[in-house]
This record gives sequence, structure tokens and C-alpha cells, in this order.
Amino acid sequence: HILSVALLNWHRRLEDTIDAVALLRNQGYDISFTVVGNYMNNIEYYDILRAQIDRLEIGDYVKFIGRVSDRDLIKNYQSHDIFVSASHLQSWGLTVFEAMATGLPSIVSKSSGASHVLADHKNALLVESKNPHAIASAIRVLIDDASLYKKLSGQGRKFVEENISWSRYEREMVSIFEQVVRRA
Repeated sequence: HILSVALLNWHRRLEDTIDAVALLRNQGYDISFTVVGNYMNNIEYYDILRAQIDRLEIGDYVKFIGRVSDRDLIKNYQSHDIFVSASHLQSWGLTVFEAMATGLPSIVSKSSGASHVLADHKNALLVESKNPHAIASAIRVLIDDASLYKKLSGQGRKFVEENISWSRYEREMVSIFEQVVRRA
């Protein structure tokens, strides 16, 4: 069960994950894809994605569930097997780190800001952007390689615990501001 969490915007590149799901289903993998997040904020993009799903005949395996409560968001992270963030030129991507915090192995586009702090095959799988075949390959690797799956689950969670927190962000921002003030 593949998961993405996103407001529907063009830079999210959900079409790439949808294509990857179709590729894998055609190869005999029994996978599904769930998108959590407001899908009505960009009806034009949503309609394009629905048409793509219909054209690929995978409507039974892709669902958009809209906004959910924080509790249900955590349940979604915990009830899925792999997280995919195919975003292109997104500045950060908090949902990647939320997924990793729950132990969900994550596949992240190399053109997203989150990829700049992650290590490929150490705490996440990094893939070329705009490349459904790369996403499908990464999903296949996680399905077929239980030891890598377990490693990324544990190391991803550890990375977030050690590096991503509001208190650390605050300390780093204060440090930056202090450096600027000292230089001024």
C-alpha cells in the first residue's frame, strides 16, 4: 500500500506515482495508492489525474481520501507500507519526515528540498524527478528486499528523531540571526 500526502498542486507530480502503480500492477505486483489531502483545491489537476487513472484502468487501486484529522493522518502513515513524495522543485516537504517518523520507508524525488538532507539507501530512496519508472523501480526494491525495507524504516525514523524538531529549528534559526547581527 503506497501513500502520498499532499494538497493537489502541479509540482506534486502525483501522475508519476500513478504511472508507477500501473507499471507495477502490469508486472503482477498487487499494489494500491492512496492520496491524503485536499484534492478539491485544484479541480483541473484532479480531473487530469482521474482521467489518467481511468485511461490506465486502475480506478480500483487509486483513491483520493481528502483532508483527514491529525489522528487519521497518523493512522494512514501507520497502515501503509511505502511513502512516495514525487514532488518536483518543492522547497521542503514536511510530509516526508512525518512518514519517516512513523517508520514508513520513503521514496523521495531528488528535486525536492527534503532530498538534500537525506541519504540514498541509508534513510530513504532518492529517485530522479518526473520519472515513473524510477519510482516503480524503487517501490519494487522495497517490496522485494525485506532487509533494505527494514533498514530504511529504522534509519528513516532515527534520522527524524535526531534531526527534525521545532526546537532544533529554533536553535538553528536563532544561530543564523545571531551571526547576521554580529556581521552587521
